[in-house]
Order: sequence, then C-alpha cells, then structure tokens
Amino acid sequence: MNKTLNTVLLVLAILVLAGGIFFAGTMYTRSNAFYGSNMMGGGMMSGQTGTNMMGGSNNSNVAPLTIDQAKAAAEKYIKVLDVSSLEISEVMIFDNNAYVVVNEAESGMGAFELLVDPASQIAYPEHGPNMMWNVKYSGRNQ
Repeated sequence: MNKTLNTVLLVLAILVLAGGIFFAGTMYTRSNAFYGSNMMGGGMMSGQTGTNMMGGSNNSNVAPLTIDQAKAAAEKYIKVLDVSSLEISEVMIFDNNAYVVVNEAESGMGAFELLVDPASQIAYPEHGPNMMWNVKYSGRNQ
C-alpha cells in the first residue's frame, strides 16, 4: 500500500479508538452519577438484585410502577436539571420500566425521554439517540 493510504487508515483507527474510549467513559460517569454504583451494578455477575450496566433492574419480581410513581420519579429528575420550561407529556407503563416523554412547555417540542426503574423508582435518560445525539438536553454539552 502507498504511504498516504497507510496514514489515512492509521488516523481513522486512532479516531475510532478515541471515540470508543470517550463513549465508555461517558457511560461509566453517567452510571456513577445516576445510580451511585459501578457499571456492573448491584450484582450483575453474582445474581444479586440491583441495577444492570444500562441502569435497569435485574429483579424480575418487582411489581410494575403506577403512573403516579413514574410521574413523581420523572418530576424529581426534571427538578434536578433545574430547567423550568420542561413538562411531562406522556407516561407509559411496561413490565420492566416506565417510559416518560418530556416536552418543552413553550414550544410543545419533545425534549427527551426517560425510563423509570420499578425497583428503585429512579428516572434516567433513555438509552440510544436520546443520550447520544440530543445536543440540548443530553448532558454531554454541559
């Protein structure tokens, strides 16, 4: 291969590695900030009840949340953000968590989505695009 192609491939490999390390560090920091535990949670390998790597509950025997419990957890999360223009627009209850949609009050535009763990009743950002690409509310730009 020629020298230019080798250089381009080396730079791309370094960028991919740096991005992976940054993503892992971000997830580790969020895990500790929201749950007060390490990424392995409360016993992912030992079979104990606790939070798993993505923050959800490992305990399948917990009763589903009520709408009021999910709203209370989401309101607590929003209060910590200290952004007055946010409101809960929708709550959906599932067996393993609750899903909460948060909108900007003035515009009615979606701000972000939260999941609420039924065991701890703690709200946390939904995984995926909500945490990765939400420039305004993801916390990555703060």
